[in-house]
Amino acid sequence: MRAVLQLPWPLVITRGPAHVVEFLSPAACELAGARRVQGRPVADAVPEAVAGGLVELLDRALTTGHPFQDVEQRIVDRRGNVAVERWFDLGCQPVREPGGGVSGLVLFGVEITGKVRARRRVEFLAQASAVLLESVGAADALGRAVALVVPDHGEVVLVDLAQQDGILRPAMAVHGDPALDEVLRSSPPAPTRIAYRVLETGRTEAVPGGSGWGEVPTGLKLRCLLVVPLVARGQILGTFSIGRTTRPGFADDEVPLIEGLAARAALVVHTAQLHEAQRIAREAAEQAQARNAALHQLAAALSQAPTVAEIGRLTVVDATTLIGADAATLFVREGDELERVQSAGWGADVGGGYHRLTLQRGRPLSDAVLGGEPIWLESAAQWRQRYPEMAPVHSAGGYEAAASLPLVADGRVIGGLLLSFVQPRAFTPDDRHYLSAVAALCAQALDRARLYVVEQQARVAAERQRDRSAFLAKASLVLDAPVSTEQRLQRLADLATPVLADWCVVHLIRGSAVDEIAVAHTDPAKREFVREIQRRYPPDPRGTSGPIQVARTGRVVFVPELTDDMLRASVDDPEHLELLRQVGMRSAMIVPLAVPGRVLGALTLITADSGRVLDDADLAFAQDLAQRAALALENARLYEQQRQIAHTLQTALLPDDLPVIPGLTMAARFVPHGDGIEVGGDLYDVFPSPHGWAIAVGDVCGKGPAAAGLTALVRYTLRAEVLHGRGPADALHQVNAAMLRHHTRAMATFCSLVHGALTLVPQGIRVRLASAGHLPPLVLHADGTVQTLPAGGTVLGIYPDPDLPETELLLAPGDTLLLYTDGVTEARGPNSDYGLDRVANLLNSCPGATADDIAEQLTRDVLAFQAGRPRDDIAVLVLQATPPSPPMPTRSASIRGSAPTSVPRSSDAPMVQ
Repeated sequence: MRAVLQLPWPLVITRGPAHVVEFLSPAACELAGARRVQGRPVADAVPEAVAGGLVELLDRALTTGHPFQDVEQRIVDRRGNVAVERWFDLGCQPVREPGGGVSGLVLFGVEITGKVRARRRVEFLAQASAVLLESVGAADALGRAVALVVPDHGEVVLVDLAQQDGILRPAMAVHGDPALDEVLRSSPPAPTRIAYRVLETGRTEAVPGGSGWGEVPTGLKLRCLLVVPLVARGQILGTFSIGRTTRPGFADDEVPLIEGLAARAALVVHTAQLHEAQRIAREAAEQAQARNAALHQLAAALSQAPTVAEIGRLTVVDATTLIGADAATLFVREGDELERVQSAGWGADVGGGYHRLTLQRGRPLSDAVLGGEPIWLESAAQWRQRYPEMAPVHSAGGYEAAASLPLVADGRVIGGLLLSFVQPRAFTPDDRHYLSAVAALCAQALDRARLYVVEQQARVAAERQRDRSAFLAKASLVLDAPVSTEQRLQRLADLATPVLADWCVVHLIRGSAVDEIAVAHTDPAKREFVREIQRRYPPDPRGTSGPIQVARTGRVVFVPELTDDMLRASVDDPEHLELLRQVGMRSAMIVPLAVPGRVLGALTLITADSGRVLDDADLAFAQDLAQRAALALENARLYEQQRQIAHTLQTALLPDDLPVIPGLTMAARFVPHGDGIEVGGDLYDVFPSPHGWAIAVGDVCGKGPAAAGLTALVRYTLRAEVLHGRGPADALHQVNAAMLRHHTRAMATFCSLVHGALTLVPQGIRVRLASAGHLPPLVLHADGTVQTLPAGGTVLGIYPDPDLPETELLLAPGDTLLLYTDGVTEARGPNSDYGLDRVANLLNSCPGATADDIAEQLTRDVLAFQAGRPRDDIAVLVLQATPPSPPMPTRSASIRGSAPTSVPRSSDAPMVQ
C-alpha cells in the first residue's frame, strides 16, 4: 500500500456495478480537488467520464473481467478559480475475489495533456490552413479566421488593418451574441492603444479586463483581451484582437494557437492585398491603354469630320462616354460670345436656354476661355467658394463637379468645352491630361473645319450595332481560328450570308493582282451559276470598278438601289446583261479591308432574292466587319513578324558559331519557349580567355526586352572580366556587381549562371567551374558512369556578396561535360517534371555518343516529354574531351584578338527554332 501511495500518477479503486470509489491515491485526490469523489459512483463524481465513454468501458471490464488500457479520457481539474482540462491515458485491472469473480476495478492513468493539446493545435492549424486557402479576398479570409475563433476561443473579435499612412482602421468586428454582433458590425470600435502598441512592436499582448483599454466600449464587458499581430512576409499588416466575456484569461497553449491562426490569415490577406494592388495597377494600365486608343480613335474620327456640328457631336459624345461625364456642352467663340454647337445630358431647365453666352469674368467657362487655362471644380462646395453667383445655376440640375476647358488652336482660343458630373469628382493628373488632350484634338478639328469648309458630310454611323453584337462575336472567333487565310475568309463569307446579305465576296491584294478568295450564298446552285458567269466573262484584273477598284483605292462603293440602267452601263454583251439580270441583284456595297497605311482587299455584300435594300446602317456595320477582318489578317502577319524579330534578337544573344578547340568537341542547342515570339533569358557562350577558353550557361529571370537587356549585360560583362584575367568565381562577382549597378524596374533582376575556365593539359582538359545558383553539371565518363558535380551558390543580381563555390575536374579523353538550364529539368510532362534523374539516365544511355548526338538526343527527349510545346527556354551545352591536339592559342594571341577557328553552328551547335 505504501508503494501505491507513492505513485506519481492517479490511481482509483472502485467496487460494485455502480463503480463506487473506495480508494484514491494522493495524485488522484489532488486531481479531484474540491470534488467529493470517495464513496460516490464514478458517473456522479466525474460526469465527463460518462460523456467520454469511460463508464461504459468500466461496465464491460467488470462484466467480462477483461482489463483495458490506452483509453484517452478528459478530466476537468477544478482546483483553482478556473476549470482546466487535463487528459489522461487510462488503464483498468479487475479486482478478483477468491472465488474468481470480479468485485471491483483498479483504474490508473498517465497524464497526456501536453500531447493532446499539441495534437489539437496541429489539427486546428491544419484545419485553419485548409479553410483559409479556400478564401476569396482579404475580407473572406478574415471572416473565415474569425469563424474559427468565435465562440470557442473568445466571444469578441476585432480586426484592424494598417493603412499606408500607418493608421489602423477597423476591418472586421464580430460578437458571438447575435444581438451585439449586429451592433458591433455596423459600428466597429476604434482601434485600441494596445493594438497600436502591438502594431509597433510586433509582439502579442494579453491584457486582463480593465487594464488600460478603456477605449473599448464598456458594453462589450470584456474580462480579458488578446491582441496578436497580423504578420506576413516580414510585414505587419494589422492586429487580430480576441476578447472574452465569460472567462478571465487565456491558457498558455492558446496563445501560440491564435498566433498561428493569425499568421496564416495574414499570409492569405497579404496575398489578397498583393493581388488587389496588381489588379489596380493592371486596371490603371488598361485604362491608360483604353484612353490612348480612344484618343487615337477620336483623332481619326475628327480628322474626317467635315463640319463644326459633326466635330461637336463627336467630341461631346466621346468625352462624356470615355470620362464618365453626365452632361457636356461644346461652344465655339464668336467675338465676345460663345455659341453652342453640341450639348448632351442637360435637362431642359438647365441647358435649354444657353444657346449663346456672353464672355465675362466670374464664370468658369468664360474664365477658361479668356484665360486660356482649364478650370477644375471638384464639388459643389468649390463652386460656392469660387463662383458663388453661378453655383445655384449649376447645382439646379443636381450637378456637383465640372471641368471647363479652353479650345486652343495655334495659340488662339476658339471655343470652350464644359463637362459636368452629378457626383463630386477628384480630377486626377491622368484625368486632366486626358481631357486636355480631348480639348486639343477638338480644337484642331474645329480650326481645320473652319479653314476648310466642306459641303458634303462624310458618311457616319446612323445606328449602333444593336443585335449584331452576337454576329461580331462569332466573326471574331472565325477570324481568330488557327486556319489558313483562305479558310478564315470563306468561313466569314459563309457567316455573313444571309445575315447581312444574300451574297458575300472577299477579294485580297496579292502582289500586283486582286484575287477572289471567298464567295458565299446559301443556295449552292446559285453559287455555281455565278461561277459559270465568271468563267464565261472573267473580270478584268486591271479593271477600274467593283471590288478591284475598292481594293486598289481603299474607297467605299455603295449602291443602295441597283437599277437596270446601271447593269446596262456596266456590260457590253447582251447575253452577259441577261445573265446578270437573272442573278437579281437589288443592292450592293463594297468596303475596303484596310489597316492604317495599307489596303488588303475588299468585302462585297449584295442583296438579291431577299429584296432587302442596304442602308447607311448596313454600310457602317460592313465597314466595322471589314475593319475587324483586316485587323485580324494584319495581326496574323504582325504575329509572324514579331516571331521573326524575336528569333533574330535571340540569335544575336547567342554565339554565331562554336569555336574549334584542340582536344575538345562541342555541341549546343537552344529552343525558345512557346511560339518563339518573345525573347528568352537563357544563354550559353564559349570564348577565348588569356589562359585558354571560357564557357558559360545561364538563365536570366524574365522574358522579353528586359530579359534580353540583362542577358546582353551578363554575357558581355562576363567576357570582359574573363579577358582581364579573372578566375571563374571572381568574374561572376564582377557580373553580380554590374547587375546591381544597372538594376532598374524595367530590367529583370537576377540570373543563375555556371561559368568555367578550360585549360588543355597532357591528361585532357582541366575545367574550373563556378556556380551562381545554377543546376549541377553532369559528367559522362568514358567508362559509361555519370557523375553529378557540386553546384549551388547564390543567384546573381540580388545580394552584394553572393556565395559562388568553385569546383575543378579533369575531362579525360572520352569524358563528356553537360551544362543545361531549367528548361530541361523543369519541362512539364503529363504527370511530373522532366527532372535531373531523367537527364542523368539519358546521359547514361549515351556511352560512345558524340557531343552533337548527346545534345540532339537530350533536346528531342525534352521536347517530346512536353508534347513539342516548351514552356520555358531550353539551352544545352555539351563538351567532350578528345585525344590531345596542337596547343591552344597563347595569351598574347588572345589579347590581340586573333579570331578562333570556328565551324557553322548548324553542324556543331544548331539553333533549334
